[in-house]
Amino acid sequence: MEGGQGEPAEADFRADGRLHYSVLSGDRWQIMKMVYRVEGDVIVTDQPSSPREERTRFALQPDGTLILELGGERTRFRRAPKVAPEA
Repeated sequence: MEGGQGEPAEADFRADGRLHYSVLSGDRWQIMKMVYRVEGDVIVTDQPSSPREERTRFALQPDGTLILELGGERTRFRRAPKVAPEA
């Protein structure tokens, strides 16, 4: 997946409610550790190091693509092997 400025990015949603969002910026991965929950068609995220809930609409396409919509922008994620380092 590519982030907002064309950087490679990963969203690692874990069954226990943790989310690791990783963006490759230059030659370094920036990893944001968050928690999430699902409310209908919205993913609610919070970053404990800087508490504030963010609500993002989502849809899952028949081919497995996850589409996130926030602030009028859509981002697409497809399942792939993890590339970012483990946080």
